[in-house]
Amino acid sequence: MPFHYTIEMLVNELKAKSILQNEEIINLAEKNETKIEYQNGNLILTCAENQDLDEELVKKILSTISGSVTAKAYLIDGKSKIEIFNGKLDPKNPFGNSQDDI
Repeated sequence: MPFHYTIEMLVNELKAKSILQNEEIINLAEKNETKIEYQNGNLILTCAENQDLDEELVKKILSTISGSVTAKAYLIDGKSKIEIFNGKLDPKNPFGNSQDDI
């Protein structure tokens, strides 16, 4: 059954514009077939079908933001949306605990 991952990062519009205009981020997203958009205060990354989240892309986004960010990640399989992460993403360890959480 096909699935995809989506991650939503809470960022302001200024930071989102900086990310959406960053050539390195655009190239990484295209290489990994990841769609990036900004809606309702969230930067949303939608991965290609049956592809994992790209840690290098997430690290680059977090380094552009210059800090940790509150985020949620979901696994979507067509019938359900399962939350797999809810917390702060740390630029040094995106899918671990943020230093702010420790």
